[in-house]
Parts: sequence; structure tokens; C-alpha cells
Amino acid sequence: SQSVMIDDSWPVIEVNSAGEIFSNGMTVLESGLDQHLVGLLPKEGAKNLVIRGDRKAQSGKVMGIMESAQRAGYESVFISGELE
Repeated sequence: SQSVMIDDSWPVIEVNSAGEIFSNGMTVLESGLDQHLVGLLPKEGAKNLVIRGDRKAQSGKVMGIMESAQRAGYESVFISGELE
């Protein structure tokens, strides 16, 4: 797997071990995630999203966020942190 330099300007979604989703420190409900991600979509440049999760974050939750990001129009999703 190649390592990519993650740009600080890319939007970040965080997932904790309880499966809670956060964006800029605010809780995001799964039911509103697609809409939230559309709102974060960069207006110009690369449409990249970063998912940051701790080691115990549920991989199914991460996959769900990735699918949501695709629906929202992101081109690339990068996983940062120690997801297993």
C-alpha cells in the first residue's frame, strides 16, 4: 500500500470505537451523513475525503462512510489512523 501525504485542507470524518461519527468536533448522525458530506465537498480542486478512526473503530462503519462519500461525489477516500 502506498503512503499518501494527506492535505490539511481535505475534509475529515472521524469514527471512534463506539462507532460514533464526528466532523469538526460535531456529532454527525448516520441518517444525515450523505447530506453532511455533500456540504463538505470541496468547491474546487481534488474531491478527497479523509476518514480517521482509532484502532477499535468498526470497519463496517468505515465502509459505510466510504459508500456515503461515493454517493456524495468524492473521488478519493483516504483512511488515516490505525484501522485494522
